[in-house]
Amino acid sequence: MLFELTLYLICFCSGCLALYKPTEIIDTPPSQDISSNNFDNFYDAIKESLKEEKRLTEYTMNELRKHIKDHQLLSIIKTRTGKNLTHCTKTELLAVLT
Repeated sequence: MLFELTLYLICFCSGCLALYKPTEIIDTPPSQDISSNNFDNFYDAIKESLKEEKRLTEYTMNELRKHIKDHQLLSIIKTRTGKNLTHCTKTELLAVLT
């Protein structure tokens, strides 16, 4: 941290601020869509939270809705179906989640 601050001050004072690249930025992987990341992990999160080994099609509509809300996937459902969660059928939800 002290090294980076010193490097920043040297670059700032010498007018070479454009050359300053903190290690966090250099070592950071390309940005990912958070919603897609949540969606990719959705199935595993459901299995862990329910503590049962059910297939996705065996969940009741209320279980699906609860876990979609818990895992903040409402925007994905709305984007892919064009409907609010309460207006989606189980078939539509399963089509999006599988």
